[in-house]
Amino acid sequence: MEVNPGNLQTLVGVLSSSFSPVADVRKPAEGQLMGLKGVQGYPLLLLTLIGTPEVDLRIRKSAAVHFKSLINEAWKPASEHITPIHDVDRDQIKNYLLNMMTMNLPVEPRKLVSAALQKISEHDFPAQWPNLLPEMVARLQSPDFGVISNVMKALSPVFKGYRSKMATDNLMRELQKVLNEFAEPLTIIFKQSVAQLIANRDNLDATTVLLEGIKTMLSIFYSLNSVDIPEYFEDHIGEWMTCFHELLVYDPKFAGPLLADQKKDDAPGPLTRVWANVFHNIWLYNSKYDEQFEGFAQQLLQDTWNLLTKALPEARFDLLVTRGVQFIASVAKSVNHNLFSNPQILTSICRSIVVPNVKFREDDEETFEMDPTEYVKADIEGVDVETRRRAVTELVRALRKFYEGPVTQILGEDITNLLTHYASNPASNWRAKDQVIFLVIALAQRTQTKDKGVTSVNTLVPLFDFFNSQILPELQGNPNENPVIKADALKFVLAFRSQFTPEQLASLLPCFAKMLTAESYVVVSYTCMNLHRIVPMLPADVLAANAGALLNAMFSVIKTNDHSENRYVMRAILRVVRNSPVSVVPIARDILKALCDKISQIYKNPTDPYFLHYVFEAMSSTIGTLIKSDNTAAVEQSEQDLGPMFSAVMTENIMELLPYVYQIMGLFIEARKKDPASLVKRYGDSFRQFLVPDVWKLSGNVPALTRLVRSYIKFAPDFVGPQLEPVLGVFQKLISNKSQDAFGLQILNDIIFHMNPQYWQNFYSTILGLLMTRLQNSKTLSFVTSLIFNLSLTSLKHGPATLISSLDKLQPGLFAMLYKQVIIPNVQAVPARDRKVVSLALSQLLFDFPPFLQPPFFETWLDTLSAIVILLSEGEEEKLAADYDKAEDDIFADGALTAAASEEGEFSNVFAQLSTAAERDGDYFHEVDAQKQFLQLLQNFSKQNPGAIGSQVEKMIPKNKQHLENLFLLNQVPQPYFY
Repeated sequence: MEVNPGNLQTLVGVLSSSFSPVADVRKPAEGQLMGLKGVQGYPLLLLTLIGTPEVDLRIRKSAAVHFKSLINEAWKPASEHITPIHDVDRDQIKNYLLNMMTMNLPVEPRKLVSAALQKISEHDFPAQWPNLLPEMVARLQSPDFGVISNVMKALSPVFKGYRSKMATDNLMRELQKVLNEFAEPLTIIFKQSVAQLIANRDNLDATTVLLEGIKTMLSIFYSLNSVDIPEYFEDHIGEWMTCFHELLVYDPKFAGPLLADQKKDDAPGPLTRVWANVFHNIWLYNSKYDEQFEGFAQQLLQDTWNLLTKALPEARFDLLVTRGVQFIASVAKSVNHNLFSNPQILTSICRSIVVPNVKFREDDEETFEMDPTEYVKADIEGVDVETRRRAVTELVRALRKFYEGPVTQILGEDITNLLTHYASNPASNWRAKDQVIFLVIALAQRTQTKDKGVTSVNTLVPLFDFFNSQILPELQGNPNENPVIKADALKFVLAFRSQFTPEQLASLLPCFAKMLTAESYVVVSYTCMNLHRIVPMLPADVLAANAGALLNAMFSVIKTNDHSENRYVMRAILRVVRNSPVSVVPIARDILKALCDKISQIYKNPTDPYFLHYVFEAMSSTIGTLIKSDNTAAVEQSEQDLGPMFSAVMTENIMELLPYVYQIMGLFIEARKKDPASLVKRYGDSFRQFLVPDVWKLSGNVPALTRLVRSYIKFAPDFVGPQLEPVLGVFQKLISNKSQDAFGLQILNDIIFHMNPQYWQNFYSTILGLLMTRLQNSKTLSFVTSLIFNLSLTSLKHGPATLISSLDKLQPGLFAMLYKQVIIPNVQAVPARDRKVVSLALSQLLFDFPPFLQPPFFETWLDTLSAIVILLSEGEEEKLAADYDKAEDDIFADGALTAAASEEGEFSNVFAQLSTAAERDGDYFHEVDAQKQFLQLLQNFSKQNPGAIGSQVEKMIPKNKQHLENLFLLNQVPQPYFY
């Protein structure tokens, strides 16, 4: 597509139609935009629209959204099915971006284009974009500060990538090139800008423009210093720190518009952002380069302190306060901690910075009531949000590192005063008690982990006296009275749960039951967070006695509108189900009905992917418990109860739920593995629908469908055998896709291992041909290691001769070539779970297959022996077991669930593994000990071929020779005579 007026006008029309509320107008436009993604010239049309001031702002923003999306998806495609941006367009895009980013673009399009620029630079800068920095540096010579500021805004996202990188030799060389070109002009322009800021104090417009540029330069400085302190900046540290001081003491004439954004409520103004960026930089220098920073710490600490004592409590100053407090905390625990040795300084910090910044503000109360999910995320979930309270907690911990006694005494006095104030009028002064509970938590915790909470405490704090007098009465009281304090009390228990005995925790169960009836979303959520963490700590008999009542109470909660999809309640339900299987069996049908009812209620319009995942996890866990209990009647009843809901999801093609439904159906199929006739009778008619090509088009379905098809093959091979051809069609589709080839090979593995060769031997030449074609045309390490496993499994199951002759029928000598060029060079990359089979197959070839002693194989004999030794020296079987255990432990980890949601927290058809449905029987040769098998074969071979092994062992590198000796010692097998 050429960039011409006609094409531009057409694209404007399509983008405009994509906004239409009328589906018949909107959907065709969306389809056109999808179709344009792979068209040459399309990205340049988008950029032209973005950069044309005459175009409607809404269209420009839409074009920027589509441009950013296109760059993220197609600049370096993650899948071979995504058409990459054409080479002809790439250089033009880069050149256009260099010009565009110096324009005065509207804010939102600029942000989107900057994000795209950052993505391109991650892949191309500097090697494939060498002219980026020289051209931008040249434009810094402009007398127009607006141009200079735009250049800095363009470069900031390019350099931001350094913040997350490790200091490797290559990176340091790259950084040095960047610094050689940019460090000096950045320093000169920054100093000039600060001087002009001070000189133009009476000019609001000039001050605003200068502050925007300075803010960006501070961000760049942070990025360039993130990996290590550059020599240039170390040599010029005095100039930078002097400017930092001048900025922190800068007294604005126009405080209102500079401190607060005049267009956005609660947003900081340009000067506030500059101060926050200065704090960020001095925090970095004190944290990483304290030796170089030491001479400047005292002055900048005083500047920070003075500025923070003037900061107002409004949300627009939160970033300023949190970063300033973080800097003070970093000094308090550093080599410069002696700056806090004066008791008056400690008292002033505690009373002017710590206590004021933990107040529960009116906007906090509004969030608590009107947007409770966001309140929970910010307050307790540990999301990446910088809050005043989180920063103050870190400051208190830092101050206590060297001054625990004095800090505890000072804050203890404040706590006493606040409690007195609260007691004088609890109804009006409840915020004082909120401050108290927060300060006690911050003061008492010494070390903590996410799993256990606080693991050691400040013994100067009378923790349980405080609990008995201030926390327990709240938990025993009316759950709807003063909900903020109730939430604080629950947070206290959650934080210090490891300090309670199991009996003490058990005594709190009635309190939790009462709190589950609260009207407040936050109180109920915090109660369920406690149950999630405390249930595993309860004595088994206590949990068994209370599980039913807890489940009933929580299921009642999610029936209400306010908590219909409360993820914390559902996670607690899952915890009880998982940890009390004895209690689950008698009420399993009730549990499954409640879960099924919830899915039926929300499945057409779910709002929280985490909630939905926990629902299905609880469902699969309940079914798994029934299967383990050998309660066949209950399992069959569950199948009948859930069948209509599963049918509805599949019939209506609810793509977000399909991967879950397929996984649970897999559980039911595997429950009948000992009775193939029953399996076929119940699920035989469904088999064909799992092979329909359309259901495999959604990538999220593939892992679960693969597991389903493999279950049929493993447990009803004679049923699948006569209809193998469509299964092989699925296999062919999967191995053609780099991201799905492993699933195709898993299906083939089960065909080879579990099915009678009479079903597949006529297809085997075609199968091998497909594998060899894929290997030749699109070789990836993942495919190679999966192929090595497949060939190893075939050799073990059907003999090396069968495998070798089948390959050599395709091309004479093909196996020998594969063995030398593919298998041996890549065998060490085989993942842990597959190494047992590969080592067994190699051992069989080496010691129990006579042709291997002849050319062309004998020349690889030593390499093969070394490969086996390495594979067996990693403790693979223990690793395999550990992987399965980890899958059990990860069930509650939010990181394991993010696959269920997109970046925006919305639903998509992606696979999220259900823990109970995870494969546990992946060992094809579970009865064989690979190490002992290898050693036995080696001994037998040594006896039959005296001296043959000794000569080869002597050629092994010392490390591998030591591994071999360790294998004999570990397995208590006598070493052969050649040692």
